This record gives sequence, C-alpha cells and structure tokens, in this order.
Amino acid sequence: MARMARINVIAAFHTTRGVRSALRRLAGSGIEESRVHVVGFKPTAENGDEGAARRSAGKDDRDTLVSVEAETADTAEQARLVLEESGADRVDAVDENGTPLPPASEPQ
Repeated sequence: MARMARINVIAAFHTTRGVRSALRRLAGSGIEESRVHVVGFKPTAENGDEGAARRSAGKDDRDTLVSVEAETADTAEQARLVLEESGADRVDAVDENGTPLPPASEPQ
C-alpha cells in the first residue's frame, strides 16, 4: 500500500486570542495534539516589521505560526477550515517537500 504524503497546514496569526481559539478547536476536532506545532514571536521594528509599534500597542499582540501535520487530504482540509474560522490572517498548505498546495476548493 502506498504511503500518503504528509501535508503541513500553516496559519499566521497576529493575536494570541486567535491562536488560543484555534488550539481549542483543533483539540476538539480529533486532530492529535502531537501533530500541532506553535511558534510565536513578538514583532519588533528591529526585525524589519514596520507595523510592530502599532500592533504591539496591545499586550495581546504577537505574530504566531500554527502548523498542523496531516496524513490525509481530509485532515488537512479540516485543519485549514478550523484555522481560518479561528481568525488566521493567512492559511497555506505545503507538501512534505515544501511545495505549496492549492486550497481543496480550487481545481488542480
């Protein structure tokens, strides 16, 4: 039996509120916790983010990436929907080689 290629669904958030919502919803969706990864960093003008001062005015603001490793296209689509509905500013999917994938709603 052929192995299904892993799909990584990656979402960018500018607020921790959206991240917390996404993590709660992902946990309730049946996606294994070990498949979800979070990387956050405080935006600063020093790292080239000119909008950092404006976004940093609220202490809840933080640039964060949430990544979900999916073994099936259905799980990837489920993760994409949860992340979008949780307020992600952007959601992308890439295959295990880093090749961008179109949304499931787009013809391939």
